[in-house]
Amino acid sequence: MSKTVNSQVTGTVNESRARLAALLERIASIANGPRRGVALVALALVTVSCREAPNSGAVPAATLSSSTAPNAVGSTPSRSAASTRSSTPPRDGARPNSATAGSDAAAAKHALRTTSPAVALENFRAQLANAERRAKTAPADLGALSALVSAHLEQASRLGVLSSFETADAASKRALAAHPKNPAAHMLRASVYAALHHFDEADRALALAEKLGAPQGELEQARATLAMARGHYDEAFASFDARAKSHGDTVSSTLLAICLGHMQRTAESDAKFEAATEAFHDTSPFVLAWVEFERGAMWERAGDEARARQYYRQAVTRLPAFAHAVGHLAALLPPAEAKTLLEGVARTSDDPEYLATLATVEDALAAGSGRAHREEAARGYEVLMKKYPLAFADHAGWYYLNVAKDAEHAVTVAAQNLRNRRSSQAFELMIAAETAAALGPEACEHADEALALPYVSRGVVEAALGAYRACGTAARAEELDRELARRTEATRVAAAARPATAGASATAAAAP
Repeated sequence: MSKTVNSQVTGTVNESRARLAALLERIASIANGPRRGVALVALALVTVSCREAPNSGAVPAATLSSSTAPNAVGSTPSRSAASTRSSTPPRDGARPNSATAGSDAAAAKHALRTTSPAVALENFRAQLANAERRAKTAPADLGALSALVSAHLEQASRLGVLSSFETADAASKRALAAHPKNPAAHMLRASVYAALHHFDEADRALALAEKLGAPQGELEQARATLAMARGHYDEAFASFDARAKSHGDTVSSTLLAICLGHMQRTAESDAKFEAATEAFHDTSPFVLAWVEFERGAMWERAGDEARARQYYRQAVTRLPAFAHAVGHLAALLPPAEAKTLLEGVARTSDDPEYLATLATVEDALAAGSGRAHREEAARGYEVLMKKYPLAFADHAGWYYLNVAKDAEHAVTVAAQNLRNRRSSQAFELMIAAETAAALGPEACEHADEALALPYVSRGVVEAALGAYRACGTAARAEELDRELARRTEATRVAAAARPATAGASATAAAAP
């Protein structure tokens, strides 16, 4: 690298660090006020996103620009989501193929330049180190502790560093002990409860924040993110729709888009993702990569794997260290290409999901070659299920079912997950595990219950179809076969109405 270029890069990094430092000071100045709680609760819901990772979406904390900073330290869910922390290989079966007409024009329109991934990660690590220093210097300062929690929840969400949960948990407890009468401290604690899928405890923390004077608008948004994580989409939609109409920013539009996707309003959801992209006026790759990831997850849930792969690739091109996006993309790629991506993430993440998926890919390339990574993943899930059973029950359940091939263990973990939230995604795991364990009557009973939900995912329909076939309920199986065909056509129509935006190639040339 020439001295001139090196000097330019150094200057850019220093400038970015200065912006981050200023933002952190701004965050600290409002941390004792009521404006910051909802952002953290939303961010938290992304960090341990299960197989349905798109259940929510979360905007990175300190990487927010000044224009989004008023929401305070973090913003929105994507742990629930949403990762989709699935160790499941790509599903078989016919899926609609997206129309690509107009993609060149779309690529030009969406060639949004963002900070290079290397500089963005350097900035984030500087922000994390700064948050840790401030919290050490002022161990009881609410602003410092809030910044620390936000940074570590983001590190867990974006980079797959799950050890950050322990730091965030301890810091939020410290904040509450030091400021028991401050509503922001209770909102902070709620954010960690939400990240670890302790939804009832998060509700109680929000109730205490409300008694202490937290603003209704912020509480409403925080509760909406919890509702979406639990699969209560009508409740979440009312709040997200009102917020998007009044604000129209990237975060609000994305949350609404995610919710619409879960309600099977595919074309409307994609339009809101487009609005979220058009509303983005910053250079942070974290935010836009999150939007692209969630857009891909929506299309994957709808059954369009080709379009999902396109948006996942855009997210990974923009931010290669985005572990959640890499995991989703790898599941839709040929084994050799997937292996390269997963090896990179496995070196930096302590999430056993990526080891498990890597093991599956390795076995596909050479029988038995994934054994070491599979055993390491097993040890990782054992530890996580002791530390954070509610947060990782969904992830572990799919691991035991699809990688370890231990259907009985998968049933036990799936039941724990379903008790915590009776969402479409939780039912999908339960039905699939019971079917694999030859518990036909139980699987069909849960299928009946899941199909009665207000919004039923394609995954549930597929799992229920397998259960009814196992039970010998031919009439119900035929009915679901027709339902899958109907959904495939509906997705095809939605895709035709919403030409894909092909920005991946354009985003490769990031801003310095």
